[in-house]
Amino acid sequence: MKRFIILLSILAFLFNCEENTKSKNILPECIIVSPADSSLFKKGEMISVNILATDEDGKIKSVEFYINEEIKNTSDTLPCQFIWDTFNTELDDYKIKVAAIDNDNGTTEDEITLYIIKENSPPNVNVKITPQLGTIFTEFTFDASGTTDDYDNIDDLKFRWNFGDGIDWTEFFNNETIQYQFSNPGKYVVQVEVQDSDGATVAYIDTIRVDDHITDIDGNIYRIVKIGDQWWMAENLQVTRYRNGDPLIHSINQYFKEGAYYYDDDKEENKEKYGCLYNRYAVKDERNLAPEGWHISTDADWKKLERYIGMSEEEVVKFQNRGTDEGKKLKVSDEWDGTDNYGFSVLPSSWGEVENYSDEFGESYAVWVHSYGTFAFFYTTTFLSGKGYVYRSFWTDAEQIERYSTWNDAMSVRCVKDAE
Repeated sequence: MKRFIILLSILAFLFNCEENTKSKNILPECIIVSPADSSLFKKGEMISVNILATDEDGKIKSVEFYINEEIKNTSDTLPCQFIWDTFNTELDDYKIKVAAIDNDNGTTEDEITLYIIKENSPPNVNVKITPQLGTIFTEFTFDASGTTDDYDNIDDLKFRWNFGDGIDWTEFFNNETIQYQFSNPGKYVVQVEVQDSDGATVAYIDTIRVDDHITDIDGNIYRIVKIGDQWWMAENLQVTRYRNGDPLIHSINQYFKEGAYYYDDDKEENKEKYGCLYNRYAVKDERNLAPEGWHISTDADWKKLERYIGMSEEEVVKFQNRGTDEGKKLKVSDEWDGTDNYGFSVLPSSWGEVENYSDEFGESYAVWVHSYGTFAFFYTTTFLSGKGYVYRSFWTDAEQIERYSTWNDAMSVRCVKDAE
């Protein structure tokens, strides 16, 4: 009996040892090796989730892969890797969990959060150029405030500009609007690069035309020329309205004591080539014949021009013919006897001289007596008491420039750009 009791005790001991051994199962190790927690991925990417799973006292039976607590895949092959295709995945954050299960059903989990974002595209550039056509006096505005980006607002974008005139690119800066003035006429390729906060950059290209002419209120276009630091019209004025839109009187030969004009033989082609002849009332009117930003030339304007092209100070202040060959330098060479050194292009046009007559009833009246062709006369707005309005004239076979004054004649007009 005693031996039987001892045998039972031994069996009980062995059974308890086996049970104790089973209860001490060591849980497996489970680690998501990559990607790192909080990683960002663009929608459409294939994400490789790599897992390290080991079991110290047995083997790994399986590894389970979860997205937002929903099981997506199971593997019993080590090392373990799951591939997640995000092509049809919504933009959001996702909890990625893996669970390693050993042969004793011991389980260990690891989890990370991944973010699916839209693929970063360069900004969508929108540039408005105002005006699209201008002159060397125009301050152009380049406005890229219509530019958009998927993630950045306009204040986070950086812009740099190149205006195609030989000057280097600007630095990148946050101002989306810039003003620029071109020094020379021509066609320019304007470029802007826009960069978002992730470094994505896109280029925008447009063209702009800068002309060397100005336009009056009637839409007439005039070539302009820079001589010294003055900008002059290189053609005679032919406007028929004041700057505010009020019309002048179109006179064939009758003299008016208010603003009036006419042109050779009343032919439109002569107006376009030689411009109009204006009376002093038109020239002195405060409503102004000159385009905006310009003025009818003064005696001082002509003196400055004459000094620049070589006339001495002693000659400049004289009346009648003055200087040496300054007149020749300003007259055209193809239709007259000049050399046109500066592109001023004085043409042999005409003038209108006032003569007084009486009709059959004894009433007096005045007309312009038109003279053609071997001279050119230019009004100024400078008035000299007792003498009238100062003018300049050019004559055939004369290389000088005449300075004189008149009260009532009809003459051509040249305009000068206002001082800055």
